[in-house]
Amino acid sequence: MKLAIVCDHFVFLKKLLRVIEKEYSIADIDVYEDLNGYQNCGRYHDALLADIDTIGLKGLKCINSHPQPFTYIIYLAMNRNYMEDAYGVNVLGYVLKNQIEDKIYIKLQKIRNLMQIHKIYELKSERQLVRVPEYKMMYCYLEDGFMYLELDHENRIRLSYRTLIELKNILSSRFWRINRNCIVNKDKIIAIDHARHEIKLINGHSFHVSRREWVQFKKSNHTTLGEH
Repeated sequence: MKLAIVCDHFVFLKKLLRVIEKEYSIADIDVYEDLNGYQNCGRYHDALLADIDTIGLKGLKCINSHPQPFTYIIYLAMNRNYMEDAYGVNVLGYVLKNQIEDKIYIKLQKIRNLMQIHKIYELKSERQLVRVPEYKMMYCYLEDGFMYLELDHENRIRLSYRTLIELKNILSSRFWRINRNCIVNKDKIIAIDHARHEIKLINGHSFHVSRREWVQFKKSNHTTLGEH
């Protein structure tokens, strides 16, 4: 889990880090003294712990007006004064500072559970790393010497991996390499034609599965979805 903490109160920060590292010894933590430092860091984080006493109401409004849909947010506060303003995309509420030892673990565990359900990949595109949620990924394919990732709503990203095997090694078991040129997200399959060795995805696109991959698929998947 990659955490960002925005806090300029040294004593509280030291306590917070001690509590987090006690439960999450392998957590990757970046600390910023102000919101600008965090927003300009250029790094991706799974979660942001923002001290309201550091960022103030202006910082709250800034976060709310610039949502980060794949970063979970927990606000930390001395009191409940800004509770009504502590909302937004992926905001998991707030924790009072005098309850850190009892409450922060529960919040972080919730984030960990959500991350397992909504897995996010950092993939190499042409110019930079891009964060892509697994549930949006339809299929990846090779075309004219380039690799593309097709997302839902017909969006496409050009990736910079050399081979499909290199990409497949990054992806979870939800992804199936159906032939030499294509990997599909099995969660997107709505029909399987066993006679023709073809699959159909939710976007209506159909793909042929190579004989070798079909044999492997039948060994590991005992489904009759769409058989006809």
